[in-house]
Amino acid sequence: MLLAIGELSPIDILKLPIFSDLLAGILEELEKYKMTFIFEYSSTKRPVPEMLDKRFCDGVLILSLGENKIHSNLKSKLKGIPCVFCLKKHPDIANQGKVITYNNRIVGELAANYMKSKNHKYVVFFNSEPQHSAYMEREKVFINSCTKLNINADIISIPSKLRHPENKYELLAEQFIQLKTKPTGAFFCADHCMIGVILALSKYNFSDSSIDILGCNYETRYLSLLNPTPSSINIQINKIGKIAVRELLERINDRKNKERNKDIILSPEIILSNTTCKTYNSAIKGYKINLK
Repeated sequence: MLLAIGELSPIDILKLPIFSDLLAGILEELEKYKMTFIFEYSSTKRPVPEMLDKRFCDGVLILSLGENKIHSNLKSKLKGIPCVFCLKKHPDIANQGKVITYNNRIVGELAANYMKSKNHKYVVFFNSEPQHSAYMEREKVFINSCTKLNINADIISIPSKLRHPENKYELLAEQFIQLKTKPTGAFFCADHCMIGVILALSKYNFSDSSIDILGCNYETRYLSLLNPTPSSINIQINKIGKIAVRELLERINDRKNKERNKDIILSPEIILSNTTCKTYNSAIKGYKINLK
């Protein structure tokens, strides 16, 4: 079972930009073992799904989508079933199993180093969801890393008083157009934000070729909308899904393995644009750069 815990509806969960890549990785790996897949969700109104039972599932992949306390009945149910967390642990049940995730802090550093390698002196960070915890960290680390590299960096973000406005990409585009000095590089919190802003800028006769753009998450269905495909930081969502399945099977089959509870944290990597010079090297030791 893939169990989403939070207050989002199933439809909202399916619309999450990274969900399809995570799900694809899970399904691809499960197919190797000819295993049946169940998707369920838990919320305050529906704390314990009926199928969350040893009679129906052997193990649970947990996708935590909030920090709210979970129902005591859900805690009790999960104690008796092998669990693995995808992306992050839920604070109420953090001791239930290991987490398969990626190093989000490295994302901001890697993006700043990329800008330095291209000799950019002034760059911007676009954030379409400033309340998003992962985007907040990317923003902070990117700006701080740029400062250390002597790169001027500004933030273009949705005002905190506006919660999920429908015209968020237009608002970001307007802020960009109003800049007195135009940046030569731009890092986006996610690929869907990058595509949304680029499309919103089209009414200003803006061409994405006039600025060095770098996306994040490697959301291929969005990246394919631009030609050439922009560079993006792959945070390994598909791979996380695959590894989570393998780790869950180990928990199901070997409950005494001491290594079982060690978290697995994957390193992000840059997938360069298909027109980018293939001599880019990261200045940060240990970072992996893939050439498309």
